[in-house]
This record gives sequence, structure tokens and C-alpha cells, in this order.
Amino acid sequence: MELQELLKMAVERKASDLHIKVGSPPVLRIDDKLVPITEKPRTTQEDAIRMAFSVMNSKQKEKFKEHSEIDLAYSLPGLGRFRCNIFQQRSTVGMVLRVIPIKIMTIPELNLPPLLEKLAMEPRGLILVTGTTGSGKSSALAAMIDQVNANRACHIITIEDPIEFLHRDKKSLVNQREVGMDTVTFAEALRSALRQDPDVILVGEMRDYETISTAIVAAETGHLVMSTLHTVDASETINRIISVFPPYQQKQIRLQLAAVLKGIISMRLIPRADGRGRVPAVELMIATATIRECIIDPDKTRKIPEFVAAGATQYGMQTFDQSLMVLYKRGLIAYEEALLWSTNPDDFALRARGIESGADQAWQPQQTEVTSKTVAISGLDLTVGWRPPRPQEDDREPSPAGPEGGKGRMTRKPRKTAPPRDPLEVALRFLALRARSAAEVRRALLKRGVPSAAVEETLATLTKQGYLDDAAFATTYAQDRGLARRRGPRRVAAYLSSLGVSREVSQAAVRGAFGPGEERRLAEAAAARKWPTLARHSRPVALRRLAAHLSRQGFGPEVIAALLRERFGGGELPEPH
Repeated sequence: MELQELLKMAVERKASDLHIKVGSPPVLRIDDKLVPITEKPRTTQEDAIRMAFSVMNSKQKEKFKEHSEIDLAYSLPGLGRFRCNIFQQRSTVGMVLRVIPIKIMTIPELNLPPLLEKLAMEPRGLILVTGTTGSGKSSALAAMIDQVNANRACHIITIEDPIEFLHRDKKSLVNQREVGMDTVTFAEALRSALRQDPDVILVGEMRDYETISTAIVAAETGHLVMSTLHTVDASETINRIISVFPPYQQKQIRLQLAAVLKGIISMRLIPRADGRGRVPAVELMIATATIRECIIDPDKTRKIPEFVAAGATQYGMQTFDQSLMVLYKRGLIAYEEALLWSTNPDDFALRARGIESGADQAWQPQQTEVTSKTVAISGLDLTVGWRPPRPQEDDREPSPAGPEGGKGRMTRKPRKTAPPRDPLEVALRFLALRARSAAEVRRALLKRGVPSAAVEETLATLTKQGYLDDAAFATTYAQDRGLARRRGPRRVAAYLSSLGVSREVSQAAVRGAFGPGEERRLAEAAAARKWPTLARHSRPVALRRLAAHLSRQGFGPEVIAALLRERFGGGELPEPH
């Protein structure tokens, strides 16, 4: 029994996966059902080992022997690419190979909402594709990357484990990196990608705290980041991301996520009514102003499905049940399947029988007498509530008639001034940019003309709700500036003081961030980076300049003196700053 023959059968029978297990015949997954290849004999341990080792190189064989499992990609010329997972179970070798199509299908060919084409062309932000295993996430991401590749001249970097779809350069320059072959981890590759002049970054999966936080930072710094999560809908996706972070950071992460998130696409593959394959049901959430408020406020996050359903006509959003209803009315899926996969089966059954409430307009095409705009949702053209702009009224009025009774000259009406914005809204938008201290928010509100009493009331509300916390802000800032950016404790404390953080709070944050020996370690790292740039100077001059540099970075004179004596053989110190 040869692996190539089995893979050829999988491709010919349009299977999504091939399973190989010792003691059983090979099994194909076709349209989400396991179908054994009965004409083949049961797999022996020798067959499994031979097939597994035939797709691995020497380095991968060593890794498999050490860890008893491995992910890799395998290509067969003229047949296609396959994502392989090789593992041990009950002391025998097992394999699962996912069939990856050679041709990257477009968004319309995948029967995905056309709004994804516009979403993929966003210049910056975070786009997430979610769903269970085998729900079409990789195909959707590949279609979106291909959309960018065909229409934008930019630099695209993909980080995958392993590389699945191969992208050829079209208008864009595409670099694809595989975890385990081209890089060590997702987080390491993502940090390096920020220094590789990217425009679009695809992260195969956001698995851990480090990868998620780096992806959010990448989106904040002006890149378009696409990634996947194993969640079932938009609200669960947001809760999953927030829960990865420690409690003292969760308020800040909600603000950051609300600022960078562009959309969440959640997918499920539903068997077709005619039995020929499956069709995607897609929940599509766009980050509107209302959705951002729901992300910021934990109490409103659970209301996201309601706002997604209500935004179908205006923004092109849709819930799973709305997508299922469209597929059911088109005859693509059976009623029983739609009911089985729906989020709220009882509500879906009522709407399928035509029992609706006045709030269910988003489930039906909008019929208007005015000019309409057509938007395709899951392949169906629906008329949505777009109206042509009204002709603007002339805001001029004639002045009193002249002495001969003729018309006077036209005078312009005084324009109405916009009402002042709510101070709480101003503060939340200010906080959405990055974490702030209470003093920074106070200065920003006073600068915008908000009365002092309203400022203090707003600060009290934000503090009560947890959006303002100087202690948490100082702790996060000290860890970021001190540990991540290698600044000394004096510089961190001075900057916190300039932001209005009290002396006691800033000192406590610095003590928490700089544990025993941490200042010395950071000083050594800063000195190691600076020392090569001082090679052109004589040794005494170089030592003085190094000491001055470390002092400017906020390291104490005792630490600098000890470092120069022990690592650089002495030197004169400048006066402390």
C-alpha cells in the first residue's frame, strides 16, 4: 500500500482528509462523513511507519522521535499539497493528511459574502476568521490574501504551521514562513515581521498570549493583520481574546481591540440539500461604532449578536441564522440541516414559517420605492436600505425687498452649532488610542473646554467602571518601557511622574517591574548594544560616554559603576543626572 496511491484516491473522490491508523483500512472524510476505503487492506505498523517516514526529512524524523508528533506540509507534483499531522497512539503510528487545493479559489467561488472583498482591502487593522476545525478558515484566508495580492502593490508576510496554500507574486511581494522550518514560533516570527517592512501580515493561528498581544500591536502600528481562532462566533471570539490577558490588563485590551478590529468572519460548513458537497454559512461582524462600544463595555459584549442582526441592511452584517435563512430560501440546504446548525432553533423555525415581529426586518430584503442598491449576501442579491442623497436645501433667504419692490440680495442663514459632545464619550475615544493616566485624561478634557465639575464627574465614572486605574497603568507602563524597551527605573519613574502619576504609585510600579538583579541585567543589555558604536573613541572616552548613555537611560550610578568595574575594567563616571 503506497501513500501516493491513497492521496490520489482522496483527490479524485474530493475528500478533505485521509486518515491512516494501524489495524484499520485507510479512511477518507468526504462531505464531513468518514468513508473507509474498503478495497484496501488493513494498515500494518510497517506500512504506517514507511508512509510516515516517506514524507519527513531527517530533521523532521528526529523531531518526531523526540516529541512523538509533528506537523508538516507535503507536496506531490501534479497532484497537490497536503497538510500532515503524524502522531503516536497506543505505541503505533497514525497519520491525518488534509488535502489542500492547488488552485486558490476566489471569494465568490467559495460562496462567501462579497463584503469580504472590501474587508480584505482595508489598509490597516485586525481581521479574524473563526470556526471549528475543517470549517473553511484556511480557504477563506487564502482567498482574502489572493484578493490583496491581485489588487494591491504591497508586501505580504504569512506565518503558518505548516504552509498550506502557495501564493505566487502578482501585484504584491509575498513571503511565506513556516514554523519549525523557517522560524521557531509564531510569536518570534511575528516580532521579526514588524522589522521586515510588511503591509499585510497573516498569522496562521493566534495560539497564546504572546502571539495575540504582538498581533494587536502590529495592527496598532499601521499593518493589516489577518489570523484565525477556534471560536464559534464573534462574541465568543472577543471574550476569548480578552480572557488570555491578566485581569489588570483586560480593560486596556478592550480599548485596544475596539480601536484596531475591522471585522470577524465566523464560518460553518453545511451539507447541501442535493448531497453534492457543503456550503458555508457565515456570520459577519463589522466593527461599527456600536460594536466598538460593545467591545469596550463588558456588559454589552453579550449584545453583539443583536447588533449584528440589526446591521444587516445598513452595513451588510449577518448572523449565522440570517445566513442559514438565505441558504434555506435559495434551496441550497434542507430545513432540517438549517434547524440543526442554527444558533436559536426555535426562533429560526418561527421565522421559517413566516411568523415575525416588527424587529425582524433585517431577515428580509428591504422593499422601498426609492432607488435601491444591491448587495450580495452569501451569493444572494438582496435589496438593502440605501437611499440617494436628498437635494440639500438652499440655506439662503432673501433680504427685505428694495425701495422699488424688487427682490433684495440673498443673505445666508446663521448655521446651527453642533451640540457639545458628551465628556464621557470624548474620554473613551481618547482612551481608545492607548492607556492613559487620570491626569492625562483630565488635561485632555479641560483642553476641549469641558467644565471642571463635569471633568471630575467623568473621571469618577471612568474610575468606578475600571477604565482609569493609575496603579494598573503604571505597572503596565513600567513593564513595557522598562523590561520590553530596556529603560532604567529612574527614567521610567520620571516619565510616569510627567504623566501625572503620583510618586507612591510610580515607585510601587517600578519596584514591581524591576525585581532583584533586573536593573543590572537591563543595564548590561543596554551597554552591550551601545559599546560597539563607541569603538572609534579611546577607551577612557568610550567608558565616559557609555556611562553617560546608561545614566540617560535611567540606570542608577551604583549599577553603572559596578558594571563598568566588573565588565569594562573601570572608567570615570559622569555626574549623576
